Amino acid sequence: MLMLGISTSSKNPSVAVMEDGKILNCMVDKSGKSHSATLMTLMEKSLNAADASIKDVGCIAVDVGPGSTPINREIIDRAIEEYGIIDYANATIREVKAIAERAERESGQEFIKMEMGI
Repeated sequence: MLMLGISTSSKNPSVAVMEDGKILNCMVDKSGKSHSATLMTLMEKSLNAADASIKDVGCIAVDVGPGSTPINREIIDRAIEEYGIIDYANATIREVKAIAERAERESGQEFIKMEMGI
């Protein structure tokens, strides 16, 4: 089953097409244009590059954020600081997992985790 992943939580929107855990195509728009002006074209280009169409997609995954989570941001920020992570974008999978587990414990809110490689 093809999955279309869409990220709009950062300055540069991105789209990925995946199948059976394998990334077939991933594109990031760095034009500086608004997400609404670029996202549809980005999805179409990414699907075309993966030799697929929207009709082939069985699942769509989107991100939420930044900051739009049910978890108090202070819990996450405190955990990142205490783990000594300088740049969260470069955190290891184990560090991200540990932060998620800690946030679950402290907030009582369960995270949905898609884990690979651990």
